[in-house]
Amino acid sequence: MMTDAEREDKERIKREKMRKLESPLPFVLVFRNWIFGKKRPDLYTRLVFYTNLFIWFIFTIWSGFSYFALVSRDWVRQQKGIDVGKMIEARSSELGFEPGNFLVRLEFSNFVALICWMLFFLGLVLLYRKKKIFAYFTLVPLATYVIINVFYLGFSYFIEDITLFDKILLLISALSLIAISFMIRGESQGEAANFFGLTQDEDGGEMT
Repeated sequence: MMTDAEREDKERIKREKMRKLESPLPFVLVFRNWIFGKKRPDLYTRLVFYTNLFIWFIFTIWSGFSYFALVSRDWVRQQKGIDVGKMIEARSSELGFEPGNFLVRLEFSNFVALICWMLFFLGLVLLYRKKKIFAYFTLVPLATYVIINVFYLGFSYFIEDITLFDKILLLISALSLIAISFMIRGESQGEAANFFGLTQDEDGGEMT
């Protein structure tokens, strides 16, 4: 036989479980654990992850907004009175493109950019889980994004139309991801890695 106190505790625990099930928080936690796993990585990995997550958010929002503005330029002109196509054509002539050519290239490059940043996010998930393959899903899309802006849209476009702030973010992302890639590779081989990605032997000496 349960005492009144035990029965009250049982009812209280039952009510608390019901409240948790009614809250969306458990489902959010389950979804988060399903993507990122239950184990938190080390501090430096988390620092690189959150830094690049911020960079991913900025570029994804910008690429998405740009692509929407390009494919919906007729709607924007009708609803807002802003002729996006005319502004782009004016800029394209300054960059030395033939009429209509730059607009097509810009629309395609933003579409590719969205794919790159989706793959980049997948790479960040793998980074958080400390999977060595993360480098392919982050550095390759990052390099593709830079290459398409430099060679497909032109070096002048990259220099003049890509802001210094964006270039700094891309550089920070590339350097941090390369460094953490060496560290994770060293850890997988049973070697201790320092902040700069150099491995250390048991006596504390640096190894190449």
